[in-house]
Amino acid sequence: MADALRSKLGDLEDELDSANEAKAELEEQLGSLKEQLEASQAEALKLKSEASQAGESELAEARKALAQAQEALQSREAKRERPSCERWG
Repeated sequence: MADALRSKLGDLEDELDSANEAKAELEEQLGSLKEQLEASQAEALKLKSEASQAGESELAEARKALAQAQEALQSREAKRERPSCERWG
C-alpha cells in the first residue's frame, strides 16, 4: 500500500511539474502578446496622430484658399462699385 501511495505521489509530482512548465510557457506567451498589443496600440496612435496632422494641414490650406477667393471676390466687387472716370468724364 505504501508503495502504491509513493507511486501515486510521484505521478502527481510529475503532473505538477508538467503543469508548472505549461504555466510558465503560457505566461511567456502572454507577455509576448502584451508586448505586441502595446506595440500595435502605439503604432495605431502614431498613425492616428499623423492622419490628424495631415487633416489639419489640409484644413489650413483650404482656409487659406477660401480667404484668397474671398479677397479676390471683394476686390472684384469693389471695382464694380467704383465709378469709372470714362462714365463721368
